[in-house]
Amino acid sequence: MYVRPSAPVSIGGVVDDAIRLYRAAFSRTWKLSVGFGIALAVFGIAVTLVVPGIFSGAKLTPQQAVGLFRSPVVIGTYALIFLIEIAFYGALLVSENAVARGAPVSGGQAVSAAVRRLPGMVLASLVFLTGLFVGCILLLIPGIWLWGKLQLWPAALFTEDASAMGALGSSWNLTKGRWWRTVTIVSVALIIVYVLTLAVGLVPLSLVALVGFKKGSILLAQLAALPFSILSRVLIMPAMPAVLLAVHHDSKLRSEGDDLVERTGALGPA
Repeated sequence: MYVRPSAPVSIGGVVDDAIRLYRAAFSRTWKLSVGFGIALAVFGIAVTLVVPGIFSGAKLTPQQAVGLFRSPVVIGTYALIFLIEIAFYGALLVSENAVARGAPVSGGQAVSAAVRRLPGMVLASLVFLTGLFVGCILLLIPGIWLWGKLQLWPAALFTEDASAMGALGSSWNLTKGRWWRTVTIVSVALIIVYVLTLAVGLVPLSLVALVGFKKGSILLAQLAALPFSILSRVLIMPAMPAVLLAVHHDSKLRSEGDDLVERTGALGPA
């Protein structure tokens, strides 16, 4: 049974906490991963069949290709995919946070809670990505710094029941004096996730897709790659939410401890 740390732990302890949370919630997150994986696959196949030319495998001129991606249908398609992915990520956060609190919820409840918070997630995502984009234009370093300051917003949004801007502000405050610590943990986790993604899903998926392309059928490639895509989602996608929740919890404990020390010091000697 998973039990949250009641006091701040070392970097290794945070990583261990994230792994334990991932394992404890896996019986619930794999169902969400399969469901969203199938939903996105069906949606992708529908787009392949409905939108003329975009995934037909036909040779297009650069002008034709640009014209396709300016189509309102195509823009709307990718916007919808973005929303589905955001909702899926939110459902994983809801499910894992419920396990961390000792009150697990069903997949339907997790999805419902994520959909309710979808506007906040979209707004926070756009602010976060815009900040990173502008920061990276300014010689890259400001973008990296902003990423480190704001990266805990998804966990704050759900664990603190915060608004979009409130979650970003919470992440900003929680990383005060702990920027290097949080960036180190999350960066290591991202590297591990990237390597596992290559091993579990991306390489075989790419090979299968390549066969489909050679045979002139994007639809064939999508169908053949579906099992690898779902396997990758089941094993990999729940990892980062667990890491963010573990880092957020540890940072929260440290922040509350710092506040207590400051209040005690302000009282002065008895």
